[in-house]
Amino acid sequence: MDRFSGLDPDSARAARLRELAAALSIDAPAGRLDAVEQALHDDVEVWQATAAGRRLGKRELLAGMRALGKALRGYRYTDIERVFHADGYVQTHVLRGTARDGTEVEAPAALWVDVRDGSVIAVREYLDSAAVAPLFRAPTPRPGVARADGA
Repeated sequence: MDRFSGLDPDSARAARLRELAAALSIDAPAGRLDAVEQALHDDVEVWQATAAGRRLGKRELLAGMRALGKALRGYRYTDIERVFHADGYVQTHVLRGTARDGTEVEAPAALWVDVRDGSVIAVREYLDSAAVAPLFRAPTPRPGVARADGA
């Protein structure tokens, strides 16, 4: 569900904001990272709760999206709600997919996205770290398969 606050939903600005939101929430899970890269300002700054407060740039964000695509099979965003405003948008959603160990992941998340000159210049993301913990577990050894360390 999309809402608009102080912004004409039929304006060119609103249309551009919807395009940018689609790049982050539709193109990224589909693996179309070229569309995401085009949506991001070269100087984008990303803060993620799961990155221990470390700021990420464009290259690190795209690398993280690639890694997420490998670690979470069928990943997608559902239950998306957005409020667009003159300087960007706020979005809540649920990240869903299947971790390598078969665990179904359902992680509530929120994004605050700032837009400047038609590109995403800042993203602040909160993701329920407990809900994504299965993505960071070491794979369980399968019976009869030797470990790399010889144990």
